[in-house]
Amino acid sequence: MTKHLFNCFRPFLHKFTYISTAFSIGDIGGFIDNNYHNKPAMYRNHYEASKHAAEKFLLDQQQLSGINIQVLRPSVLGGNIYQHAKHFISKYMVYYLVGRYFYNNPLTHEHSVRLAINSASGLNIVPVDYAAKVIAKVYTQTIEQLNIVQKTSTNVQEGMKRIIEAVGFKNYSFINTQDANFILEAKNKLEDMYYNTIGLHLNKYITSQPYEFDTQLLESIVPMPEYNVEDYLAETIKYAKARNFKGAW
Repeated sequence: MTKHLFNCFRPFLHKFTYISTAFSIGDIGGFIDNNYHNKPAMYRNHYEASKHAAEKFLLDQQQLSGINIQVLRPSVLGGNIYQHAKHFISKYMVYYLVGRYFYNNPLTHEHSVRLAINSASGLNIVPVDYAAKVIAKVYTQTIEQLNIVQKTSTNVQEGMKRIIEAVGFKNYSFINTQDANFILEAKNKLEDMYYNTIGLHLNKYITSQPYEFDTQLLESIVPMPEYNVEDYLAETIKYAKARNFKGAW
């Protein structure tokens, strides 16, 4: 789709800004800078691979066509952080789905759940209004690649704890593993449903390698507002819970 869109409008373009994802390079761990095309990727799924391929196509076209290409990569988006409509987001996706899974799930009354995580890893979540502010400011600038991310991610164990407990569920425990293909034995009904639904996709992220983003350039453009990231996670889930996780669209 990106290739088709670019080729369709190529004669009229001077600049093309592509909104990718901070996870398009996959599970590489370590210190991650803004250049995703000078290091090998380790994709977790086809979504990451397709995003990275689209980036590469566009950056190659920059050399061939002379059209300026800009790749912006927001992390996982959470609700607003600034005062206007605080915690609002139009659609509850990604980490909200964890809270939604345990919210009013009848199986939680009878069963506990064991969650596989890498306790050394993290959840990287940025407020949607912060990401929008960065995009609005940077798209007129000559910056080729930029990750819109938190420098240091929320510890995955603490983050998952705050998300789950925000909906009132406390009968859970963690299994520390770095194996993205970890298989839990002797699952109860709640665990079986979890590992065959959202766990299929989530596991590869919450068992990922520890990582940290280089945000020096990002912070020079729009400084990240100061707030407690764990409290923010809990408050965004509580906001969604109060609305029964029904998005605005």
